[in-house]
Amino acid sequence: MRKTHQLLTLFISLLFMTHLINAQSIVSSVEKDYSGIHTIIINGYYSRVEVMGTSTSQTILKANISSSLHPYLNIHHKSENGTLTITVDTPKSNPDNTKGLIRLSVPSRTNIAVKNTNGQVLLQNLTGTKQSINTTLGKIHLENISATVDIKTVSGDVTVAGLKGQLELSAQLGNHILRRCSGEASINTGRGHVTVSDFNGPLKIQTSSGRQTIKMMNGNIDLTSKEGDLTINNIKGHINAESTSGQVNIEQASGTISINTVAGSQTGKSVRLTGNSTFTSLSGNIYFQLINPKSELSFLMKSKSGILKAYSNTVKRSLALGSGPIKINSQTASGNQTFY
Repeated sequence: MRKTHQLLTLFISLLFMTHLINAQSIVSSVEKDYSGIHTIIINGYYSRVEVMGTSTSQTILKANISSSLHPYLNIHHKSENGTLTITVDTPKSNPDNTKGLIRLSVPSRTNIAVKNTNGQVLLQNLTGTKQSINTTLGKIHLENISATVDIKTVSGDVTVAGLKGQLELSAQLGNHILRRCSGEASINTGRGHVTVSDFNGPLKIQTSSGRQTIKMMNGNIDLTSKEGDLTINNIKGHINAESTSGQVNIEQASGTISINTVAGSQTGKSVRLTGNSTFTSLSGNIYFQLINPKSELSFLMKSKSGILKAYSNTVKRSLALGSGPIKINSQTASGNQTFY
């Protein structure tokens, strides 16, 4: 009984010591106002970065570092020729025990460049020339930005809302959302889903593995996927879609179409073609509902081992039909084709 009591006392002591070790306290903090700042460079480390654009001319910095193992850490800040540089010290060991917070209120025209190892980044209400973010790990959220935006991240979800300008997004892992944006966007991600809604302008997306979902789009799109379905709904513009393994689904579209799939079906509902279009698949069916008058269309369909259907005509191997100005060229190796 006495031995059990001793073990219990030791266990409680260890729990208490662990709590003391993990309990973090602020080891460095900064509160400072600046004038005449047009560019801010942030070198964060395990920090949450928040930047809010305002209508004032002052730049207000509030930052701190919390840690239970690294009391020597500091936040360095220097202003020179209109550029404010903020750098958080890097701990020599046990970086997970460190948490930083960098909060800035800035004139809306300020240009921001963030480099962060691990931590969330939030940018809002900025109209500077360029905003750039480079992170290793952590979520990124941008809202109401009117500028060129460059985002690079190894792992982390990215949300961009209300952007007016050009976007370059490169990521290895993470899910990405664009909504209520206008301008031009290019997204290249290794593994993760991409969702775009209410976008106005040209859009290019490349994914190695993950779904691509496009809704309410006005502009040309260029989609490439090695593995993952491509879903496009309510679009006006040219559609170029290439998929190695995944379905391509289009609904309520007006424009020209070029689809090339290796293994995956191609389907379309309520589609109006405005110019020549091509549909190619190695081993997948093609099934499209076209709302064009028949007089506008002409078909040249080929398949090595699939059934070809265009309205009431059904044949094998090859079908040439119609004399309309909009030419539809479709070809499959081992898939059926249906246009109606």
